Amino acid sequence: MRRNAVSSVAIIMGVMLIITGLAMAKQPSHVFALELVGDELGLHLENADTSLFDVQNMYPGDTETASMSVSNKGELPFTADIRIERTGGTVGVGDLYEQLQLIIKYMGEEIYNGPMDGFSSYHLGTFQPGVSRPLDFLVHLPGPETGNEFQGSTLGIKLIFTATREPVPETPSLVITKKIIDPEGNDISHLAPHNQEKFFVSINGGEAMELSVAEPIVLTDLTRGDIYTITELEPTNYDYARVTDEITVTINGGTEYVTIVNELLEEIIVEPEDPAVPGEGEIPGEGESVDKPELPRTGGLETYLLLMGLLLVFIGIRLRREKVF
Repeated sequence: MRRNAVSSVAIIMGVMLIITGLAMAKQPSHVFALELVGDELGLHLENADTSLFDVQNMYPGDTETASMSVSNKGELPFTADIRIERTGGTVGVGDLYEQLQLIIKYMGEEIYNGPMDGFSSYHLGTFQPGVSRPLDFLVHLPGPETGNEFQGSTLGIKLIFTATREPVPETPSLVITKKIIDPEGNDISHLAPHNQEKFFVSINGGEAMELSVAEPIVLTDLTRGDIYTITELEPTNYDYARVTDEITVTINGGTEYVTIVNELLEEIIVEPEDPAVPGEGEIPGEGESVDKPELPRTGGLETYLLLMGLLLVFIGIRLRREKVF
C-alpha cells in the first residue's frame, strides 16, 4: 500500500512538472510595434518604454518578427540612416550575435539577409512631411548549426537612427504626397503593398505624373503667387477609391504641401476549408504538414522542469513494479 502511494505521488508530481515545463516553453515572446517620429525637435521614439524584440528564449529553428515605422510629422524634410550596435550578451563560445540570421525589409523590399553581425548600415532616403515608411525585421536561429553551447546565451542590441535635416529651399516649392486610408478612416499608408501603389495626378491640366506614398512629387523654383490645381486621375487599381478629386493651392513663401487621399475598398475574404486530417496509419499527402519535434530553447528552466518531471514519472513506474519497498 505504501509503495503504491509513493509511486502515485511521484507520477503525479512528475506529470505536473512536465506540464509546467511545456507551458513555459510555449510561452509566446513579446513583439511591440514602434514608431520613430521626426519633427522640428528631431527624432524621437513613440512608446519608448517598450522593446522592438523582448525574446526570453528561442528554440534552434525558431523565428521572431517585429515591425516599426519611420515617420515625418514635421514641416521640413529630412534624410535618415539605420545601423545596429551590440550592447551586451554572450561573447566567444555561444555568441548569438554571430549565429542569429537577420532579414530587414524596407517598404516591403528586402534590404539585408545574413548574419546579424554582418549588417553595417542602410540609407533610408528622404522623408517629406507626412511620409511614413515601414521597417520589418525577422530574426532566425538556425537549427542544425546551433548546438548545446548556445543554451543560456544572451544578446542585447539597439537600433540607431541618424537624421539630417534637408536645407530649406531658397525659392518656393510644392510637395504633393499620397495618403491611403481603410474603410474606417485609419491611415494605412505605411503598410505594404499600399506604400508602393502607383497613382497619377495632373497639375494644371498637364500630363499625368506618377505619385505614390514612397515617392512624392516635388516641384521647386516656383514663383510666388502662382496657382496650381492638382487633380487625381482615375486610379488604375480598382481596389482604391478617390477621396480627393481636386485641390487648388497658391504658392507663397517656403514650401506648400498637398496630400491626395485614397480609400482602400472593402475586401471580401473567403475562409479556406480546413484540410483533411490523415487517419491513423496514413502517410500525409503532398502539401500536408507534419509536426516536427522541438529542440531545447536557449533558456533553461523549462528544460530542467521537463527532465525532472520525466525522472519522477520513471521513479514512480519503477516503484510500482518493485516487489519489495
